[in-house]
Amino acid sequence: MLFAGDLLGTDMLMPNPKALSRLVGTRKKQERRTAIRCAPSRLAPCYLYSPTDGIGASTWIYNLSAIGVGLVGCPRLSPGTMVNVELTNASCMRTLAVDMCIIRVEAVKAGDHYIGGQFTRKLTYDELLAFLV
Repeated sequence: MLFAGDLLGTDMLMPNPKALSRLVGTRKKQERRTAIRCAPSRLAPCYLYSPTDGIGASTWIYNLSAIGVGLVGCPRLSPGTMVNVELTNASCMRTLAVDMCIIRVEAVKAGDHYIGGQFTRKLTYDELLAFLV
């Protein structure tokens, strides 16, 4: 065993990082989402538009929660852009229009973009149910 005292001239032990981490503990990853995300059971179409910005595009719903949506197949849009989203369930029997602020934009391999957005209001249970069954 190596003593720090051998190096420093005292009778002190060298600290063991593994033992310290066991004493202090590790941080648990904190969940940043306030609502559970669900993926639709089948591909569900979506249309997003903003007449003032000249935006109009057909996309697909990747995931959905009570406070936001993830869309795939979108054109490049800037975070902070306000758009209106028309969500349509997979059977095309129910459509829901809601305003959304774009929070996150990432390029995907197909050449399109993934867009994550937050709704301006929280969706109700009945509104979400049509997209999850």
